[in-house]
Amino acid sequence: MAAPDFPASPSVGQIYTAPNGVAYSWDGTVWTNSAAAPGSTYWTDTGAELKPTAAGREVQVPGDTTNGASVILGPTTGPIRTRLQQHPTNLNAGLFHNRDWIGGNVQDDATKASWGLQFGAAGDNFNLQRSPAGTPGSQYSLLNIDNTGRVAVPGPMNTVAADRAPTVLGGNNDASHMRVGQLAGAAGWNGSYANCFWNGSAWAQEVAAQTGARMVMDTTGANTFRFEVMAATTGAASTPFYVATDGKTYCTLGPKTTVRAIAARALPANLTYGTLTTWQTLDGPWAITTQGGYQLFWVNQPFSILPATGGGPRVILYMSRGNTVAGGGAGVQINGASYGYQGVSGVIYMYPSVMFMDNQPAGTYNYYLNTYIFGTAGTLISTTADWTGIWGFVDLA
Repeated sequence: MAAPDFPASPSVGQIYTAPNGVAYSWDGTVWTNSAAAPGSTYWTDTGAELKPTAAGREVQVPGDTTNGASVILGPTTGPIRTRLQQHPTNLNAGLFHNRDWIGGNVQDDATKASWGLQFGAAGDNFNLQRSPAGTPGSQYSLLNIDNTGRVAVPGPMNTVAADRAPTVLGGNNDASHMRVGQLAGAAGWNGSYANCFWNGSAWAQEVAAQTGARMVMDTTGANTFRFEVMAATTGAASTPFYVATDGKTYCTLGPKTTVRAIAARALPANLTYGTLTTWQTLDGPWAITTQGGYQLFWVNQPFSILPATGGGPRVILYMSRGNTVAGGGAGVQINGASYGYQGVSGVIYMYPSVMFMDNQPAGTYNYYLNTYIFGTAGTLISTTADWTGIWGFVDLA
């Protein structure tokens, strides 16, 4: 339809009928709709706003059939536009800044980033996107809500960001914040982080004068879950609590925390020791890793003692560290247990359970369980297959 072509030199009261059937009257200053003229008016200009003449009607804007833009915001000569677009075929719609979505995702200003908010029946989702300057074809999803209500926050759109956490909680004026989620560029690292963040190569604190703390769930490392602390001022990190891939829990919180690790080992069965006045190795080496402090061992052994004629044997159990003491070994003896009998020859006596204590700095050490028999010929110490003994270890703070 042709545009209105108003007379160049109208007289007051002159009527002009536009091609769309709307009649206008010249009041000496402007052309106004003439109530007396035939046709209809669709909009009323109140001087402050533009209103549909027929209240309650819907306004439909079909948009450009080429690029689907229904509404374009911004001056016609401006470098950047904002578009409200409906895709002509895939039923999605969106609001796009500095980006012509349907027109090939071209950026109005290639030196500036572009943003998009896209939703609709095609993807059945709601998606917030950003494209870096000069790369309009690379839309990075910053937020996605699918049709089940699941919210996905991928996090930083590149692996060179100074802060890799996807979600930051706390006010804009707060000095430190809580961060949650998987760290970009650190596959398998998830958790929550207070007053600290991962920059791609190291942890850092927002406020150096305050302590930083983090709970890290790591699916790639030796410790699947760990609680870590960064000291104020120095930033020195420590791990007072962690769960290793062996399923064990390790804790070094302080003197009131007792058990940091516990382990057990079966003693040999069907063994007989009858050599007198000579050290013999019952079991070992057992490699024990401690975090430093006290180490407690217990022996719940299946040993039975058969005294020789006349009775009176004495059996010593000793633990040694570093090497066995049997055969003249250079192992460091830890305190031992001695048990004597004034028993009757031919009567079997059971050896009681015993405990040992050691105190070593953090490290891995080999431990041995040794025995020494005083008595007369025929005194035996033995184990049986139907009673399997154990000796165990507890790492104490």
